[in-house]
Amino acid sequence: LFKEGITGKFERTMGGLVAHLDQVVVLKGMRGQGGGDLLVHDMVGALAAGVGRGAEGGGFKFVALRHTDLGSGKLVDWYRRLGFVKAAEYRDDLKKSGDDLMIAEMPTLLERVKGVRF
Repeated sequence: LFKEGITGKFERTMGGLVAHLDQVVVLKGMRGQGGGDLLVHDMVGALAAGVGRGAEGGGFKFVALRHTDLGSGKLVDWYRRLGFVKAAEYRDDLKKSGDDLMIAEMPTLLERVKGVRF
């Protein structure tokens, strides 16, 4: 269902604009020091401010990503702390989208990452 290049179909499925978080890369020696949190914090702020397609039609409703956790679970846990859930846990019709697809609603991201409450 959700692959590179077909975000329009995914947006129709989700019922709103979906931002695709492609990669958050933190150098191994810098991990655990808040660098990834800072990158996601700034990305959420930019999306909330209407950067990109979010400026049209009421803004982004969701952020989606494909995690690259290699089995330790640390990366998936980090994304969960930010407010992401596995797509299959979010909605039954997304179960065939792959175990690596994760989704977060913008209000959840804003609350967890930026401290903004709705």
